[in-house]
Amino acid sequence: CFHSTSVLAKGGGKKLPSTNKKRKNKEHPSKSKHSNNIQHNPYQNIPDPVEQQRKEAKTQQQEVPPAYLVKTASDYAYIAKCVIMDEQTGELLIDPRTLFSEIVGSSNHQDNNNSNSNNNKKQGKQQKRSYVPQIFKQSHFHYFPPSTFPNHEPPTDGTPEVAFLGRSNTGKSSLINALSAKILRSGGGSGGSSASGGGELARTSKRPGRTQQINYFGLVPNNSVSASSSTSVASFKGKDGMKHPNSSQSKMFLVDLPGFGYASAPDKDVDAWQERTQAFLISRASTPSDGGSVQSWVGDGGGSPPLKRLYVLVDSRLPQPTLLDLSVMGWCDDYAIPYTIVLTKVDGSSRAHCVRLTNQLCMRYHSLHVGISRSNDEEGDGEVYMDPIVYWTSSKDGLGMEELLMSVESNSFAVEDEEIGLNDPDEHQNW
Repeated sequence: CFHSTSVLAKGGGKKLPSTNKKRKNKEHPSKSKHSNNIQHNPYQNIPDPVEQQRKEAKTQQQEVPPAYLVKTASDYAYIAKCVIMDEQTGELLIDPRTLFSEIVGSSNHQDNNNSNSNNNKKQGKQQKRSYVPQIFKQSHFHYFPPSTFPNHEPPTDGTPEVAFLGRSNTGKSSLINALSAKILRSGGGSGGSSASGGGELARTSKRPGRTQQINYFGLVPNNSVSASSSTSVASFKGKDGMKHPNSSQSKMFLVDLPGFGYASAPDKDVDAWQERTQAFLISRASTPSDGGSVQSWVGDGGGSPPLKRLYVLVDSRLPQPTLLDLSVMGWCDDYAIPYTIVLTKVDGSSRAHCVRLTNQLCMRYHSLHVGISRSNDEEGDGEVYMDPIVYWTSSKDGLGMEELLMSVESNSFAVEDEEIGLNDPDEHQNW
């Protein structure tokens, strides 16, 4: 065959290859695409389910979810849309630009005096502010060890308190220190290692689970020690040999709770911390009820429970709230504990990511709001215990401290129309 081919090539010269090419060209178009598909790949028109799922998943990622949030006057506070807008008519019930306008107003006043500083700021980013509610001025947070309370138990005089709770290593202690430092820079503060401005108020650590007990920080006037010598309220001496104010001089308490979730400690210790935290929250935020495995609030003079608000911290660097975060929120809903979501470490996340995360949280509030509205139509009773406002904070850069202090003030000293009840006290479950 090889010999005959070479002879033909010599005899035919240049025409043989061209004839073959023409023949191939003629044969190739004669075969229709339809006949080829049927003959060689009869399943070509059947869609590939795996590829179809990939396309659908890609389309869902590109879709923009509906907006459940509205920006307030501040860059670091967003509110659920269903609270300020009538969903049927689209009418605004509350102008969101009026919320936290005091902070932005004081910021604009500063900006007018320092217009040259605007060139150093990123476009669209608000200036740092120095607004602090009046209640925190000429005051400071002071750490009160358990030994300063009767029987080493939390105070029972009904002084209002707010608590901070979050996953281990979510920046809870750092946030408390940042709030204290903000008060110091605004005219508050006092010397001493257990007061704001005298080092860290709450101990911080990169090791998860550093906070293992319930810590009380009282907001006391700067002249509390000198005033105690001329009144019936006695001060006490700490380990440093200095006089400290008495816990009864506190206007309110800020409570640092042990973190939940992962911690650098044995599992049995972690479970014990969380059980203590749950028992504390129920005993401080619920009114007396019939039965129940955990004792509800019983103060010296009766009245409403002292715990006015629980601040649940969520790490903004996470792609979405963890199942454990959502479980804690659901637990608060079940036990009628009012709570507010605070995003931490926003300096480590993009603004677009924080908006998406906030929108997910506002969507959760929307679902609770709709569910309660329907139950009210049927039963005439119901309440959403989740705060519709989500706060952004950065302890490193001091962002969002003014907004959070405003929330602490309004929740601590607001007059409540009715006491908070405990739902299903017999069913005490862990997170």
